[in-house]
Amino acid sequence: MLASKQASKQASKQASKQASNYWLADYTKLVLAIIVVAIHSGLKMSIQNEQVKLVVEYAESLAVPLFFCITGYLLEERLSHNRDAERKIIVASLMKYVRIYVVVSIIYIPLTVYGTFKELRESSNLYVAVYNLIKNYFFVGEQFYSWQLWYLLATIFGMAVLLLVPHKHWHELLLYSCAFFALAYVINCFQGTRIIKLTIVNGRLFTGPSYILLGMLVKREHKPLSRSGGIIAPILACFCSVLLKIPYSTTNIVAFLSVPWILGIVMKYSKNCYQVGFSKECREISSIIYFSHMYFFFVWMYLLPIREKGGECFIFVSGTSFLFSVVFSLMKKKICCKTN
Repeated sequence: MLASKQASKQASKQASKQASNYWLADYTKLVLAIIVVAIHSGLKMSIQNEQVKLVVEYAESLAVPLFFCITGYLLEERLSHNRDAERKIIVASLMKYVRIYVVVSIIYIPLTVYGTFKELRESSNLYVAVYNLIKNYFFVGEQFYSWQLWYLLATIFGMAVLLLVPHKHWHELLLYSCAFFALAYVINCFQGTRIIKLTIVNGRLFTGPSYILLGMLVKREHKPLSRSGGIIAPILACFCSVLLKIPYSTTNIVAFLSVPWILGIVMKYSKNCYQVGFSKECREISSIIYFSHMYFFFVWMYLLPIREKGGECFIFVSGTSFLFSVVFSLMKKKICCKTN
């Protein structure tokens, strides 16, 4: 029994190591993290040309879905090397994201406390403030100026879904991915209703399982998805986005149609080499930028005099969060070298 557990653990570690061979995905994550900063800092508000603004919104619609899809792709990579321990690997991934969600939520407690007192001053209703606090932690995934944390809650939800829905065959992955995307879209259409406002606020939590399943599908069917369509499909989708004037949304249908092709080609061209250049550093820096940038956004909006979203806000938040991430990463590496 013990030997079996050790073998399973060793196989999981080996699979995890093999899953880290996608250097281009690491660089892509850095670009995606900067795009997320652009979303929160309101970069598109500084763009006057409507067509260019729609292209930027299309790019913004791709950012978080691609994060989800990469997670799903790498999870499927680990599962493919150890089919006998699928449930254990999924549970381990689920618990990892729960830990990250708890830790980052603790890091954002100062802003949460500030936001709660701000809400109390405005509404003077303690029960509503406490209800919103609990609701936001368990059903929304964000608090005051910690908007990006919903990604973690949606990923947790996605991992939990994998324990419940069948995903043995590619058509099951596609079916459930489309079903959860449709559910998220429908909920967003009714997000103004009282019941939605009082609970999950919108349907974006359901995009977590949708795109994670889609990423797993791309891993299984990567050959047809990584050919010429890897370039053509996103270009056509972007053209449709501009033509139909589809605004930014977590349930943007053209983004949903683009993501598998983009992921397929990114993974295809980054599989053959291990940690090209600074890919490992980019992976770490992108995560730090993603989870820290809202503090710098808070500084801009509340501590500095301008207090407006736009191009200047984007430059400040992206620049400071990038600098902080590089310094933090270097300090972490130096501490690790000393302890070793």
